[in-house]
Amino acid sequence: MFKIFVPETRNAVDFYIHIIEKAAQKAGEEVKWIKSASEINRDDIVFAIDHNNGFKAMLRRPRKLVHWYQGVAPEERTLYDTRNRLYVKLVYYAHSWLESLMLNNADLHLFVSKTMKNHYEKKHHLNPIKNYVIMPCFNTEMDENSFYDEKYRKPTFLYSGNTAGWQCFPQIVALFKRIKETMIPEAELKIYSGDKEKVKEELDKQGVKAEIRFVHYTKLNEEIKQFKYGFLIREDNVVNNVATPTKMSSYLGNGIIPIFSNVIGDFKEIFENVHYSVPLGANYEGLDKLVELDKQYISGDEVKKDYKQIFDQYYNEDYYINLISEKIIALKK
Repeated sequence: MFKIFVPETRNAVDFYIHIIEKAAQKAGEEVKWIKSASEINRDDIVFAIDHNNGFKAMLRRPRKLVHWYQGVAPEERTLYDTRNRLYVKLVYYAHSWLESLMLNNADLHLFVSKTMKNHYEKKHHLNPIKNYVIMPCFNTEMDENSFYDEKYRKPTFLYSGNTAGWQCFPQIVALFKRIKETMIPEAELKIYSGDKEKVKEELDKQGVKAEIRFVHYTKLNEEIKQFKYGFLIREDNVVNNVATPTKMSSYLGNGIIPIFSNVIGDFKEIFENVHYSVPLGANYEGLDKLVELDKQYISGDEVKKDYKQIFDQYYNEDYYINLISEKIIALKK
């Protein structure tokens, strides 16, 4: 049996996990979602989604272990954990040990980016990692009703997310302020976030006006498809270099022109030839393209054509289902 080991509800990655489920079913497997490692048997193929769960699954000695590497947990701890330095260092080494264990013992590795695979090979002296699939994080399909001309007539800007440090919310507010004051005076900002008080505090601190809303994540796509631009800003560090934020697929799928940091390794390459996008350097080099785009008459059909190539290739659910299905079939031989 193919068992998906997910001890906790993880709404943000449901779309991704269901791709794995469909791939296993296509490979002829009976699929069962489990919350405890005690449900794993020796003849099972098990899919685990983080190092702790992967380790628990490995101890049960299943027939095969498929492991998904969501991020670089040791480096995340180092960057964002504000506790005692010695504690953070110990946690870093503990997570790195688990990371190495998974890389050396899993039978199939699922990475979210080519940059992530390269990072692991270099860090753990694994060259090359052999049995793997690279599938970016994404959580939506392309909604063709989101590409209508009217939305591209007004410079409406969107930020969707929380105020956690890695989301760079203060930097986004400052960037919008710069855009409105020096480039596009008609610019309007709307923020979808559950952190309303912290959002309001930051807006007041920087003297920026914006509407704040919160909707359940299942209703977010319907809300945001009215916007022309969306912010996806990240700092230049290894955590962000290897990531593929789901927010990008959400923006593109809803016809929103992304303003994004090109420090996100794979995005820099994948979106190089996407016309309706605004990649920014570490010091926001590239804003001139935003100004040029905002002067143009933009057709919804042209944006749709531009983004369709991304959904046909990079965010193609069927492609990954088929690819992972083939890998699972190979595991059973």
